[in-house]
Amino acid sequence: MQITRRYEAWVLLTGAVVAALLLVIAPLVPQWGELHPPHDDEKFLRLRTGEAVSQSFVLEHGSPDAVLLWFDPARLPQSDGDLSLAVVSNDRGIAKELSAGDIQADGLGAWQFTDKLRSRTGRVAQLTLTNQGSEPVYVNYQIDSSIYADGELTYHPNTRKVGDLAWRVRYQRPAVGSIGLQLLYVVGLLAAGLISFVVLARAREATSFFAKRDRLIAAALLLVVTLAYGPLLIRPGIWIGPSDFTKDVSYIESSSAAVQAGQWPAWSHVTCGGMGLVGNPENNTLSLTTLVGLVTSGELALFLVLALEAGIAAAGVYLLARALKFSTSASILAVVVATLSGSFIYKIALGFGMIGGAMAFTPWVLLALVRAFEGSERRWITIGGLGLIGIFWRGDVHVILGLLLVLIAWAAVTAWRGRKWRPVLVLLGMLAIFFLGASVKALPYLEQPNLISSEVTPSAVLVTATRTWDDMFLQQVDPLASATITHGYKEPFGYQGAYLGFAATVLVLLGLFYRHRYRWHIIVAVAILLLLIEGSLYEVVLRHIPPLDALLRMPGRLTIALAPLAGLLAAGGLEWLRHRVSKAMVLSAAIILLVIIELGLGVLFVTDAAGLGRRTDVLPEAPAAPALAAHVNEPMNDRWHASQLLASGYLLPQVCGDQNNPPLFTTAIEDTALVSEQPISLTPGEITFAAAEGTRPQVVDERFVSAWQSNEVLIVPADNGGMRVLTDERTVRLRYHSASVRAQQILFISILIAGIMSIKNSFAKLSR
Repeated sequence: MQITRRYEAWVLLTGAVVAALLLVIAPLVPQWGELHPPHDDEKFLRLRTGEAVSQSFVLEHGSPDAVLLWFDPARLPQSDGDLSLAVVSNDRGIAKELSAGDIQADGLGAWQFTDKLRSRTGRVAQLTLTNQGSEPVYVNYQIDSSIYADGELTYHPNTRKVGDLAWRVRYQRPAVGSIGLQLLYVVGLLAAGLISFVVLARAREATSFFAKRDRLIAAALLLVVTLAYGPLLIRPGIWIGPSDFTKDVSYIESSSAAVQAGQWPAWSHVTCGGMGLVGNPENNTLSLTTLVGLVTSGELALFLVLALEAGIAAAGVYLLARALKFSTSASILAVVVATLSGSFIYKIALGFGMIGGAMAFTPWVLLALVRAFEGSERRWITIGGLGLIGIFWRGDVHVILGLLLVLIAWAAVTAWRGRKWRPVLVLLGMLAIFFLGASVKALPYLEQPNLISSEVTPSAVLVTATRTWDDMFLQQVDPLASATITHGYKEPFGYQGAYLGFAATVLVLLGLFYRHRYRWHIIVAVAILLLLIEGSLYEVVLRHIPPLDALLRMPGRLTIALAPLAGLLAAGGLEWLRHRVSKAMVLSAAIILLVIIELGLGVLFVTDAAGLGRRTDVLPEAPAAPALAAHVNEPMNDRWHASQLLASGYLLPQVCGDQNNPPLFTTAIEDTALVSEQPISLTPGEITFAAAEGTRPQVVDERFVSAWQSNEVLIVPADNGGMRVLTDERTVRLRYHSASVRAQQILFISILIAGIMSIKNSFAKLSR
C-alpha cells in the first residue's frame, strides 16, 4: 500500500512524535512553594552586622530560583548594605546578594538566583541570610529562636509545623507537573500516535457510501433545522441563563481577540479574575464560535453556532438511522425527535451553551462507530475520533465520559455478537485519535492545575432528590419551576428535562419491541445513560472515585447524548407500526407531522421572549480604564446583566465555573473596581504597566499564575490572589507563556490536517 493512501495515519503519527519531542525539551515552569506567612502578631529578629539566620526546609520541587523573606517595614536600613542569601542542599549551594535599599516598602525582600541548585524533590535544604551591611535588619519570624554562643541564630526544622521564619521559595519544575508525569505523558503521546497509525494503516479505503438521495436529504435537513433554530435564538435583548452563558460569550470574545492579534488563545482577562482559555476544559476556544466571533459579537456568534450545531446533529441522526437500515420516513422522524426534544433547547434557555458540541457530534460518532465496525474503513475511524475531539473542544466535559461509556458498551455488544476483536481495535483507534486531540487542552491544564479544583464540593454537584421519568419526558417546562435537589445550587427543572411529548414517548416505547440488528446496542446505550442521569449511581459510587466525581457531577447534561438514541427508538416504533398497517406512507406522514407540531410548540414555548425575560438594550457606560464589575444572573432593575457589562468592556471576576478557584479579590467587589491603581493596558496574553515614576510595588488584580513571566522583573503572588510586580521601571510588560505551547500547536495542526484531508478524500471519491 502506498504511503499516499495512509496520509491520515502518517500525519497523526508525525504530529504525536513531534509533540512528544517538544514536550521533552519544553522549558521549565516557575512555581511558588508553600507560603509560610508572617503571623498577625508579628515578631522580628534583629540581625546585627555579620550575624546570620538559617532556616531548614524540604524541597517541594527540584531547583529553587527565588526566595522571599519579610522584614520590619518600620525599621528598614537607610544605607545600601548587602544582605546575602545562600541555599544549600547536599553540600551544593547557590547564593545571591540583595541591597538593603531594594527591600520593598512593606518589608518584602526578594532574591532571584541565576545559578541552579542540583538537588531532588524531597531533599532537605537550608537557606541562610547574612547581614553584610552596617545597620541591623529585623527579620520576621514565627517561632522563638535558639541563640548560640558563636552568635549564629539558627532555627531548627520542624516537619510537623509551619516553618519558623516568614518565607517562601520559588522552584523550577517540568511543564506537566513532575518529571514522572511528564515522561508518562510523552509515552502516552507516542503510544496514541502509534496506535492510530497501526489501526488507520491497516484499515481499508472507503468503498461504501450513502446513496445520493440520502446525502441530499441530510444536507436539506441540516439547512432546514439550522434555519428553524436561527430566528428563535438570534433575538437581541433576551435575558438568558446563569453565568455559564456569559462565560461562554467571554471565551469567544477573548479567543477571537487573540486570533485577530495573531496569538495562540491561552489566557482570558475577562472571567474569574483571569482564566485559561485552551487550558480550561470547559472553554469553547477550539470551536467554530471563535471563527464566527471574528466577524460578529460573541453573543451572536454563540447563537449562530448553536443553530448550526442543531443542523449538524440533524444530518448526523438521519445518516445514522439510514446506516441502521431504517426507512427514510423513520429516519426523518428520528431527526425530528432528536433535534426538537427539550434536552437541547432547555439547556440553551438556561445558559448552558457548551452542550452544542455534544448535540452536533454525538450522532456522527455513533455513525462512525457503526460504519467502521462494518467495514473497518479508515475514513470512519478518523471521523469517529474527530467527533469525540469536537465534543471535548466545544467545552462540555460532563458529556464526554458518558458518551465514551456508551461507545465501549456498543463495541462490547458488537464484539460479543460477532465473536470478533475488530470492533475493539477500531474503537481503540478512535480513542487514540481522541487522546491526541484532547491533549491540546490537557497539556496547558496540567501546567496550571490550580486554576481548576479537583475537589468536588456538594455545591458543585447537581443531583435531584427525586426523579420522576414521566415529568422528565412528558412535562412542558415552566421557567419558574425548580427541581428538588440533593446537592448543588437551585436549578430550574429544565436543566433535568428532556421533553419528548406524548406521541414521541409512545413511539420510543414501541421501538423497544422492534426487532432489528442494532436493537440491543441502542437499548444498552440508553440504559447506561439513564442510569447515570438518574443520579443514584453517582451519589452512592461515582462521587467517591476521582476523576469520575468531577467529570460526572452534572448527570442532567447527559440528556443531550440521550436525544439521538431516543430518536432511533422512535424510528423503530414507527417501523413497528408501518409493518402492521396497510397505508404505511400516510401513517408515517401523519405521525411525523404530529410529532413536529407537539415538539415544535414546546420549543416555541421555551424560547418565548416573555418566558425567558427581556433585558434592556441600553449598555452601561464603558470604563475609562480596565475595570472589574459585579454581575447578576437574574433580571433585576438595579443591576446589569453580565453580558451587558461584557459588551461595555468590563471584566467579570465573579463569572466563574463551580471549580475555577476564584482569587480572593473577586469576592470583595460589590460594584466596580479598577484592575490596578497604576495605568495599565490589557491585550491578549499580555499586561503592560505604565506607572508613575518612583511608584512601587505595582499590584494588579489579575489572577496570579506562574505562567505570567517577564524578562525584566520578578512577579510574586499578592495577598489577595492577584499579581505583584517588584520593579522600579515605569513601563513593564508581562506575558502569559505556556511551556508546552509548541506541542499543543503541533497536535492542533495535525488534527486539522487529518480532518481536512479525510473530508477532502471523501468528497473526491463521491465525485468520481
